[in-house]
Amino acid sequence: MVEKIYFRCTVCNDFHYGNNPPQICPTCSSINAYIKVTELEADIVLFEKQTRRGKNQWRLEEFLGVLRDWCEDSDFSLNADEEHVYLTLDGVLRNERQNGLKYCPCRVPTGEFEEDLEILCPCNFKTQETWAEQGRCWCGLFIDPERYKVE
Repeated sequence: MVEKIYFRCTVCNDFHYGNNPPQICPTCSSINAYIKVTELEADIVLFEKQTRRGKNQWRLEEFLGVLRDWCEDSDFSLNADEEHVYLTLDGVLRNERQNGLKYCPCRVPTGEFEEDLEILCPCNFKTQETWAEQGRCWCGLFIDPERYKVE
C-alpha cells in the first residue's frame, strides 16, 4: 500500500493529498507542476491561507466548539471569562501556526518532541499543581467550577 503524502502546485500553491499528484492542476491548469512537501509545510501554508481569507475566527470558533463538547458531562469546564478563553485559544492557534502543533500558550516548547507532547492543548491538567491547589489548568482555560471562581 502506497502512503498518501502532500503535494503543492509550484504555480498557484494548490495542495493535493494522495498517492500521486495530479498531472494537471485543478486550480490553475498547469501541467506537471506539483512537488512533494511535508505535512507540516502543508498545514502551515493551508492555515495561513485560511487566516488571510479571514477564516482564523472560524478556526477559533471551531476549536472552541470542540473544547465545549469535550467539557460536557465532565467535572471540569471552560473558564467563564470569555475574554480569557478567546485570548488563550488565540495563543494556542498561533502556536499551531508557528510550531505545527497546538501548544499551550503559557508554556514554552523545549524542542524535545516527547516532552513537548505534554504541553499540547488540552494538556493533562488534572495532574498539575495548579489544578490541585487552585482548581484550574496552568493557563486557566479549564477550571473546576466548584473550586475556581472568576473574579
